[in-house]
Amino acid sequence: MGIPAFATSLQPLGRTGEHANPLLSLPGWMPSVINRFSYRLVEQVFWQVARPLLRPHVRDRLPVWGHFHELYEGPGPALFAYSPLVSPQPRDWKPWMHATGYWRAGPADWQPPEGLEEFLAAGPAVCIGFGSMHSPRIARILDTALDALARTGRRAVILKGWSGYAGRRDGLDGNVFVTGDAPHDWLFPRVSAIVHHGGAGTTAAALRAGVPSVILPFFFDQGFWGQRLAACGLGPAPIPFYRLSTAALARALDTAERSLDMRCRLQRLSAKLRREDGVGRAVEILERALEKVR
Repeated sequence: MGIPAFATSLQPLGRTGEHANPLLSLPGWMPSVINRFSYRLVEQVFWQVARPLLRPHVRDRLPVWGHFHELYEGPGPALFAYSPLVSPQPRDWKPWMHATGYWRAGPADWQPPEGLEEFLAAGPAVCIGFGSMHSPRIARILDTALDALARTGRRAVILKGWSGYAGRRDGLDGNVFVTGDAPHDWLFPRVSAIVHHGGAGTTAAALRAGVPSVILPFFFDQGFWGQRLAACGLGPAPIPFYRLSTAALARALDTAERSLDMRCRLQRLSAKLRREDGVGRAVEILERALEKVR
């Protein structure tokens, strides 16, 4: 229909030899040829799943291997909405591939539920929430988290998100506040640590707030962000589900809350991220591209 379209991603999904595709848990020492192949592999998995769903809705015959070559032949642009301060832009990306910085929404018209501000003012609390994750795992994870809270005398705000799980209260009278959701930019600066799934948006909000993350990845890019934060000294190592225990979570929270070096690194990065204008950078790139189209 002649409508310009541009590729976007919240992760560094452009082919590179510098690291493997963020959706695959490959070790960092893999050779560049394997790293590059990992992107083609993930592209084809997505395309072969999507192709049968798209076929009834298009007149033209769909290519067997997808349109990914267009991303790498230009002229682009392709926009990657994450900060190069957290994961540097690969040196072998094409000139029209840009890590713009995080894309951040404007302030929400939101008021905290009754009692939340008083709960946060009464003493330090961690935040526990898994956003859009909807999995039977969450019940066990929250039970484990509540056991860790009880064992260590911590308080917590639990964001139910899409899970619908309210959490257990026994042994935690007055130490847990459960709510459906809250804007991350409002809540995260008010807590001592954040236990979350490692989604791109939640990770970005935690870094902007300068608060350490304990990441319990489910799938997709979440393990990548957890490993990236640990490699940069911005958080403890991510805890996969099969290694989760009350003791492991308590140790991770101790590391997150007590490491002065980690806190200093987070505060320095937070100041830089708050000055970053990812949306403005993306708009500038798109305006130049559309001007060329016109």
